[in-house]
Amino acid sequence: MLIIDKARELIENKECDCRGNSRKCYYVSIDGREYALLVYKCNNKEKNDLRLNTISYLCNQGLATPGIIGIDYRDGIAYELQEKCNGKVMSYRGFERAGGKENYFDNLLHTLKILDNADPNIFLNLINNTRLLHVNGYLLDCHPDNFMIDNFGNISFIDLDIYHKPKMESDRLYNYVNVLPWIFSFFMLDSNNKHYKEILLKLKSIGYKWFYQCVNYLSSFDLTNEEIINIFSNISFDYFMIDQTERNNMISSCFNNDISRKNSRN
Repeated sequence: MLIIDKARELIENKECDCRGNSRKCYYVSIDGREYALLVYKCNNKEKNDLRLNTISYLCNQGLATPGIIGIDYRDGIAYELQEKCNGKVMSYRGFERAGGKENYFDNLLHTLKILDNADPNIFLNLINNTRLLHVNGYLLDCHPDNFMIDNFGNISFIDLDIYHKPKMESDRLYNYVNVLPWIFSFFMLDSNNKHYKEILLKLKSIGYKWFYQCVNYLSSFDLTNEEIINIFSNISFDYFMIDQTERNNMISSCFNNDISRKNSRN
């Protein structure tokens, strides 16, 4: 029996573990390995196969996304077997999907604690993965339930909707360094929630760490300080609860120190 047939048998009469806008996801264990079986309506097999082939290609290029194990089509329904990502969604798309407000904010705070304590390289990995998608001609949906995060802060891209031919464009460094604030832009906040103050502090702390990793990233390109500063002036730092004055102070401090170090070496 094919592994995907085993997976289909295991989900019979079982409630899905989670769901997206158009897909149900079931977690199954087969021969000691964990998988995710996605179930969804599919009226265009060729178009869907193109999406799967593209995801497999990007996965082989190093994109942090689950590998495709197999696909089965039956009566207009697709059964797509993937490797299972470790961790949890970065944040739910609304209180209802989270199972209520308290669960939503508990999950959000958990995510922020992970990011705040993680190795800074996980931010660089997120930027590089975003760039990998872009240089191959694909856009990224920044809704936080399209990302899984494990306890070490490693972020995987899930539920990629790639149905169109790639549109090759030049690098957009501004987009890459904005990916985390754009994800954060979907977070919902409530001043009456018990975690509110702690969430604000975590957002700001992560924002500072993101800034310095973006400095490291942009410094690897042939850019002047002025060009880097211009990119930073357009990052959406307000989603990190960092206001314009704080942002300007970060930029000024970082690049003034950089200039001072260069002068001292000369």
